Amino acid sequence: MKNIALLIYILFPILTQAQLLDEIFRSAQTVVNQMDTVFLQVTAVSDSEEVAVGKELAKQIRKQSKMIKKSDYLERIRKIGNQLAKQVKRKKIHPYHFYLIDQGKDVNAFATAGGHIWVLQAMQHFTINEDELAALLAHEIVHVDEKHCIARMQAGIAAGKVGGSAAADLATVGYSLLKTPFNRDQEVVADTVGLRLMMQAGYNPQGMITFMQKMIEWEAKHGVYNPPQNVIEELGYTLSEYLRSHPNFKTRLEHVKTALKRLQGEK
Repeated sequence: MKNIALLIYILFPILTQAQLLDEIFRSAQTVVNQMDTVFLQVTAVSDSEEVAVGKELAKQIRKQSKMIKKSDYLERIRKIGNQLAKQVKRKKIHPYHFYLIDQGKDVNAFATAGGHIWVLQAMQHFTINEDELAALLAHEIVHVDEKHCIARMQAGIAAGKVGGSAAADLATVGYSLLKTPFNRDQEVVADTVGLRLMMQAGYNPQGMITFMQKMIEWEAKHGVYNPPQNVIEELGYTLSEYLRSHPNFKTRLEHVKTALKRLQGEK
């Protein structure tokens, strides 16, 4: 009993500090989100401008990548991707384009402005059925539909309108930003809205859960996420999560499970 009391005495200041930092991080994120909203309104880009920039950016990516132009996996990507794209809100971003890149063992997929979705060949090992592939593609499509991709480039486009920069120049800016991760909120939106998107297209939402479970295993294997072993490590992990711009799959899975319960309750 004395040991428990001593542990509480030791941990209480740490817990209090963690809660305080938690509130600080949440408040800061709220301010950043509000600033982003104002910025996006001021530098609004039309769908036609986005499509033009997207085409130029796609040209640059194809030149720099080893493209797979024909395979069964690519055909599945295009079939499922086109089915999902029918559900998007921004109908003027059309058609969506789907690509497969041979980049060895690299596991990734990404979206670029104007409706271009890129999947690396190694992803085939993590999407063994149509529902899991739909989950991957829905996530990337939402990044386009919610303007996450074009938001990275809006400052350059706004300057281009004044300075007369060509779409190719703006695409160069976009290419340099490809490795910049989306923020935490954008990733959660892409997952949860993507869940709705795949359900509307007729795919089983459990595919997103099983896909993420595989990616959690991959992250653990490659040292991306090491589960905390005790309460002290748990506190450290919780705080470090707020400093990450890109949440790991364990965090994302929890959001997806919550969103799925809500969506199923709407039926």
